[in-house]
Formats: sequence, structure tokens, C-alpha cells
Amino acid sequence: MNNLDKSSSNGMHPSLLSAIEHLSFIVIDLNEQNSKILDFSKGAEKVFGYTKQEIIGKKTSILHLAKDTKNLHHILIKIKKTKQPIEEEFFLLRKNRETFPAHFHFHPYYENKKVIGAIGILFDLSEQKAAEIRFNQLFNNMANGVAVYNAINDGEDFEFVNLNKAGQKLSSANIKEIRGKKVTEVFPGIKEIGLLDVFREVYKTGKPKLHPLTRYKDDRIEEWVENYVYKLPSGEIVAIYEDTSERERAIEALRINEIEKLVNEQRTQELLDKTESIEKSRKALSYLLEDVNESRAELKNVNEQLENVNRELEAFAYSVSHDLRAPLRHINGFINLLLKPENIEDKDKIIKYTDIIAKSAKKMGQLIDDLLLFSRIGRGAINLNEFSLDKLVKEIIEESKPQINDRDIEFKLSKLPKLKADRNLMNIVFSNLIGNAIKFSQNKKKAIINIEGSNDESGNILISVKDNGAGFNMKYADKLFGVFQRLHTENEFEGTGIGLANVQRIIHKHGGKIWAEGEVNKGATFYIKLN
Repeated sequence: MNNLDKSSSNGMHPSLLSAIEHLSFIVIDLNEQNSKILDFSKGAEKVFGYTKQEIIGKKTSILHLAKDTKNLHHILIKIKKTKQPIEEEFFLLRKNRETFPAHFHFHPYYENKKVIGAIGILFDLSEQKAAEIRFNQLFNNMANGVAVYNAINDGEDFEFVNLNKAGQKLSSANIKEIRGKKVTEVFPGIKEIGLLDVFREVYKTGKPKLHPLTRYKDDRIEEWVENYVYKLPSGEIVAIYEDTSERERAIEALRINEIEKLVNEQRTQELLDKTESIEKSRKALSYLLEDVNESRAELKNVNEQLENVNRELEAFAYSVSHDLRAPLRHINGFINLLLKPENIEDKDKIIKYTDIIAKSAKKMGQLIDDLLLFSRIGRGAINLNEFSLDKLVKEIIEESKPQINDRDIEFKLSKLPKLKADRNLMNIVFSNLIGNAIKFSQNKKKAIINIEGSNDESGNILISVKDNGAGFNMKYADKLFGVFQRLHTENEFEGTGIGLANVQRIIHKHGGKIWAEGEVNKGATFYIKLN
């Protein structure tokens, strides 16, 4: 019986197993000299090309290069000793023997409180590595010089991070020698020609700027250069430049020819054509620059997604091992009480114990349903359409009347903006936020719920949902959006503690941000920022 079958036999819901199976993971034993594969998910089948039946019981060496055997052996020893998760990158082997890069998250696997194996959750990095290769090829094959700098001393000076091959040739510099050095050390005349001031301005404002054609000279080089400077989302400064000395000589020659009444018309035309060709090259460079920006933005987005998935997987693993076991322990404990001879004839105890068992089973079912919704939200595609947020919020308030019953609640709504988003997912977001505002203000004689929307200076949409209810201690604000995280007991306020995790996941899928502010017994405000 494999590991997942063991979990199922201990009472894990089959629906939860199905959701977990879509992750790419393998389970291996901790026989450090001859590790074998104990389980293989559907996601892993897609990545490697093996079926579960083909791979179970095989040695782990079938999936990785021979040079990584010692490294894997070391990881297994460390997991068994420390019982802590480990991250590592490997080159793995598909069934067709194609190699591919992957990022592994190894977690200890327990049975009867003993580590018996390791769960390896993997991410295929093939597309990310290919994007990096494409970017590096573009970077090093551009005809113009491209320099990347880090700001130091709060943007007063800048140090070299990278310089492409064309830039090294134009500047007579070697990136291995100048990386980490200040730009004012490598190019001492940069301040005199005003280029350092352009760097500082672009760093502070974030707006790109062209430094016009200028003659630069120091002890090493003398050239005419034109710099296009812009700021990356990471905060780094990029300067794209070209040595236009040849163009300047062509222009000067053209002037001479004009003074001499265009004695040699053919040569003049050639010089004009060359000048036009240079101008076309400059325009083409601007288009390449846009492609470079898009490539870096894509790489940054992939890294952010990997970080979010990692955090969510840790929360998911905790919920499976902790929150789902609580109702199982209740059910098991009270079944044992029912089976005791002294309780078999006690009708009152039978009714009491079976009621507790039923409530625990219902609780577990709700937890599983919430986890499946959380999983579906992460996998589903976004259907973007423009719709009225004002109308959606009013529909949710109308649907909440059974929850409100005869309570005194005043809703204050400003004119809410139109959104271009997935309406069904936004219905989940605002149903959760408005439902929480109603629930956590239930102990107030009169509850007041404010829902407002506005646009900031950058054109982003800012929406807030505020109540005067129980509030929370800002010390624990970082726990609000975790799976099954609660700041109040279930006796105070009902719920499973997964609603806000779903809300955060939806907002992140839309490229937005969500945060909260609150004070105990003075209410809470949730803010959403969308592009």
C-alpha cells in the first residue's frame, strides 16, 4: 500500500486526495543507500512522462542524473536527522531521458510520529531557464552598449552590476574587473558631462530620460556618446548607449561638403544614407528595449508566483497535518467511549456522544470543502470583463438579509467604480469581506459598515470595507490571510478561517494587493488595491 493509500485508510477524505494529486510530487523512503519511490502524483506523471504503475517501487536514480546521487543521499540524512524541510535544485530525467531543471521542496513524511520518508514537491523550471537564456542572448548580442547599475548612498552614486559585450568594447572595460565599482571611478568624467545627474533624476522619479549626444573624454577613452537611461522595477538603473563618433565625423564631413558647394554629390549622398541608417538603428534599439523590459517583468512575475506557491504549500501542509486531524481525533475518541461496556446501555451518553461525533464530521466536511475551493481558486483561469462593482455590492447586501435578521445595521456606500476583473471571483471576495463585517459586529447595538472606492494618483483603484465590530490586534495582522488562521475562538464567532485566504489569493491573481488595519473592539478596515 502506498503512502496516500495509508492516509486514506486513516480517514482522509477522497476529495482532498484528488486535490493533492494535482500537485507535482513524489514520495520516497529514507533507505539512504537504496531509496525507492513510494508514491507518484498525477502532476508528477505529467512532468516525468511515467505512469504511477511504471514508477512505484523503482529506485530514485531513474529520475535524476548520476552526479546528484550523493547530494540526494545527504538530503535524506538531513531530513531524517533534523525533521525540517529542505529546498534544492536538480537536473531531472523524463521518461524519454530528456533532462530538465527543477526546484524541489523536500518535506519529512510521518507515520506514527516517526519520519519514514520524504515528500518531494517539484516545480519544472524549463520555461524560466529558457527565458533567462533568451534574455542573456539578447543582452550580449545587442550592437549598443548596455550597462546595469545599483544605486548606492541613497541614489547619489551607482555601482556596476553588469555590462554587455558591446558595452565592454565601446568602453574598453572588462565587467569582471569593474563589477561592484562606482561608475564615478570607472568613468571619472561622467559628472562633468551631466550624465550622473541624469542617473540621479531617473532613480528618484522613475521616468526614463535621454541624455543627448555629448563628447566624453578621460585618460582611457574619448568618444561621442548618447545615453538612454531608465529604471527597472527592481530599482536598478540601465543605460543604453552608442559610440556616435563615426556619425559625428560623417556629419562634419557633410558640413565640409556643403561649404564646398557639394563638389562630390555621390559621397554626400552616401553620408546622408549612413546617417539615416543610424537613425533607423536607434529606433530599432528602442523597440528592443521594450522587449528587454517585458522579458525582465516576466521573469520577476515567475519568481513572485513561485514564492507565493511556496508559502501556500507550507500553509496547505500545515492544515492537512493539523486542522483536519482535530475532528478525526474527536470522532475516534467518542467512538471509543461509546464502545465501553458501561456506556452501551446509557441512552443519555449515547445521544450526547453521537451528537459530538456528528458535529465533528460536519466540521471536517466543511474544512475539506473550503480547502477544495482554495485549491480551485489557485488553478482556475481569470475571465476578465468590465462590470459595476456598485451593483455587485448591493446584490451581496440584499442576499445577506437572512444573516442580518432583525439586527440594526447601517450600510454606508460611496459611488463605487467599474472594475475590469473576474466578476465571479470578485463576488467571492466581497461576499467574504461584507459577511465578516456583519459577523464581527454582531455584539454592537448598532453596526455601521462603510464601503468606499476611489482612484489614486497612478490611476489604481482603491476599495475599503470598514466596520465598527470586534476588530483585532495589529500585532497578529500577518496571520489574517493564512489558511485556517483565526484571531477569535469559534465560540465567539463561527467559521473555519479560510475565507480571507481565498480573498487574498483572488486579489493576487488579479495582480493586486490586500491588507488590513484594526484595533480591538474598535473595528477593522480591509483595503484592496487593483491596477
